[in-house]
Amino acid sequence: MASIACQHHVSWVVEVDPGVHQCILCFERVTKNQISPRWEDLPKEFQEHWDRFEAGDHPAAPNPH
Repeated sequence: MASIACQHHVSWVVEVDPGVHQCILCFERVTKNQISPRWEDLPKEFQEHWDRFEAGDHPAAPNPH
């Protein structure tokens, strides 16, 4: 059976442990180079938030669920 690679869409990625992002669809830990849409195409505010969180300068966003 063929498997489909997860695209790690930003809407599926949540902040978990300090500085770590995880895809809620496939449960893999992801980096900004693995997400879609491409990092360069995301809004500057999103990029800044991600970078602050990875650097440990920003707490995780509250879980909306």
